[in-house]
Amino acid sequence: MFLYMGLLGSADIFARLAAKLPASADDAAARRAAMRYGLTTGIVTAAVCVLLAWFALPVDKRYLAPLASLVALPLPLQHIRLAVQGVDHGRGYFYRLSSLRAAAAAFFPLLLLGMWLVEWNDLRDVTWAFVGSCVAGLLLCQVGMRGSWFGPTQQSVLESLSENRGLAISQISAELLDRADLFLIMFLGTLTDQGFYTSAIPIASTMIIVPNALALFSFRHGADPNTPLTAAGVTRFIALMFAGQIATGCLLAFVIPYAVPILYSQAFTGTVMFAWYLLPSGGLRGMLMTADGYLRGRGMSTPGITGRIVALVILIGLTFALQPRMGIWSIPVALAAGQFVCLVIVFFAMYRQTQANSQNKV
Repeated sequence: MFLYMGLLGSADIFARLAAKLPASADDAAARRAAMRYGLTTGIVTAAVCVLLAWFALPVDKRYLAPLASLVALPLPLQHIRLAVQGVDHGRGYFYRLSSLRAAAAAFFPLLLLGMWLVEWNDLRDVTWAFVGSCVAGLLLCQVGMRGSWFGPTQQSVLESLSENRGLAISQISAELLDRADLFLIMFLGTLTDQGFYTSAIPIASTMIIVPNALALFSFRHGADPNTPLTAAGVTRFIALMFAGQIATGCLLAFVIPYAVPILYSQAFTGTVMFAWYLLPSGGLRGMLMTADGYLRGRGMSTPGITGRIVALVILIGLTFALQPRMGIWSIPVALAAGQFVCLVIVFFAMYRQTQANSQNKV
């Protein structure tokens, strides 16, 4: 959770910065700035995680603190990679960005496979495999870098943060909303409910795969001042996204009862109902990612932040209001309601942005 929350919007900050560079410009200074920003946020995030590992873990789990600390130590490496790859995003190097992300994601399972083959399978071995994958992932930053990592930067760490506070707060608010339902299920659900709910989340999260990819393009589209969005374009976007998400949700709802016993085992059939309940919020979350990506590219983080704060209040309030009648099912219902209101706020801001574009033309 702290990996992405601690980024403080670095991927978006340097994607937006790089999108403003001329096509023929050298981006080495932007990559150096991203590296130093990621190093700073990574060190702070790692320190927080280590402190929590030693002082916030339950007493009966405190023996895991050394391994948890070891897992936290390579956080600066991950932050550097994600920040630097934001430059590729902003420059429009999507093939490189996708290839490097896929390679970084593959390192850990490949190392696990190698350890399994030589029978290094205890928890400490797995932890070291994770650390090794982070080191390997950092090496990918060299792809696309022209020149030395030591030299002038496009802006300092403090300038990057002060000029893009909205992007940092936007990422924190998004992570809080995306994790809040897990905290609620921990307090209101049984251990069995927690297990089924946690297993259902990855299934419902398939609803955001395509929108997450589209968000890369919508952010860069928003960051380009020469490509303003029209009201007709917003309406077309909303219609297409709703149609796509409804079609995807219907297909998933049909497949889930057959897929869960295969992927998890027959003991996890209780996951099916939770996955069905989570599909609406997954679809709405995917639309929100794409729409908010455009606004953040425009430098408009406030609508997404406001929407997520409102959604968080709705999620908590509606969960406790419905809980006496609906029980644990009040959580996914309240989550969908909160995501819907947040989406309405973001769509309204998009229409407002098109009006501003029209007035500027006049």
